[in-house]
Amino acid sequence: MEDKSRTDEFVALLAQHESQIFSFLYALVCHRDDAQDLMQEATVTMWRNFDQFKAGTNFSAWGCEISKNCALNYFQSRKRRKMFSTTMIELLAETESTTDVEMRLARRQALRHCLDKLGAKDRELVSQCYGSNTSIKSIAEQIKRPVAGIYNSLSRIRRALYQCIEATLAREEQPG
Repeated sequence: MEDKSRTDEFVALLAQHESQIFSFLYALVCHRDDAQDLMQEATVTMWRNFDQFKAGTNFSAWGCEISKNCALNYFQSRKRRKMFSTTMIELLAETESTTDVEMRLARRQALRHCLDKLGAKDRELVSQCYGSNTSIKSIAEQIKRPVAGIYNSLSRIRRALYQCIEATLAREEQPG
């Protein structure tokens, strides 16, 4: 039974922190397919070394450290060492801290929350303008509005979203 609960604990922690660890890896290698391959390798390594993880500590930081080592091996095995020295990877990993990844994730969650708070027309306009490869001019023609009016609306919506995101994050940072 202990093995099953330990497996369940690992799976739960990985599910909770996988996007943060993947974002960290992606920032290091800058190529989605390579980051996905490294994520698989890092996951296997994390599982093999899970007995070294101390319960109650930061799983994401632990996973990012293992992922950094996988990225170092990746660069060394692909003869990219001249392009990316070990020191450079260490510096990149330091710059792309777990805190940064967690902050981007929190901002993304706040954005989703704030988008849900928009009125239906504003939400539809955002979807049309940012959810497709259609030009603003084409959208303006489709909805029979001036192009300048679309840009003004988007500017107003972006300001409102920014303020909402900042307020949401500020509330989450307050204790209690």
